[in-house]
Amino acid sequence: MKNRLSSFIVSTDLKACVASLRPALIAVVLMAAFFGQGDRMVATAMKILPPYFADAAAVTSLIVQPVFLLPACLLLSVAARIRSGGLKLSRLGLFAFSSGGVALIVSLVLKHAIGRARPDVSLNLDPFIVRPFAFDDAYASFPSAQSACAAAVLIGAGMIVPRWQRPLHICAVMLCGARVLTGEHWVSDAVAGWAIGWLSVMALSRLAPSRG
Repeated sequence: MKNRLSSFIVSTDLKACVASLRPALIAVVLMAAFFGQGDRMVATAMKILPPYFADAAAVTSLIVQPVFLLPACLLLSVAARIRSGGLKLSRLGLFAFSSGGVALIVSLVLKHAIGRARPDVSLNLDPFIVRPFAFDDAYASFPSAQSACAAAVLIGAGMIVPRWQRPLHICAVMLCGARVLTGEHWVSDAVAGWAIGWLSVMALSRLAPSRG
């Protein structure tokens, strides 16, 4: 009986783990589908869009830069703890900050190790140019660190407050898309960033359950 119970628990945990990884796996498939020619086609289309699309995306990207977004999460957590009954809001801020921080660090390490060139007309919009460990912003495209951080913060917040989950996830996708509209990233960069954000949230939620 004890063995059966242990097997059931392990099986349940495994199913939950696979279910939590499914969105990231879908993102990896999508990233692979766009990587290369798909990236180039989208980047070419971005160059002929009216400038106000890129301008709006640039403003949105500026607001949610990690240098603003992560301190805002931390301040939210501190401010919520000061007032009575703000424990859940404090946990939201702290979990979002932790998730965003982990995603940012992972994506920064990867992007400089890989050294993929950003979408650049002078480079013929070639998505296959890489200079590993160049430590040059022009060769720090994959994955998008800002997409990873923003996705982790919003997905993490949605995990703490389930009723906000759907709109927050939609916002995460839109913010990742904004990085493509600005011409700073290929589609696969933004998708990879989103996947890192998701995985960061899932990993931290295992270490410190976020519900309740």
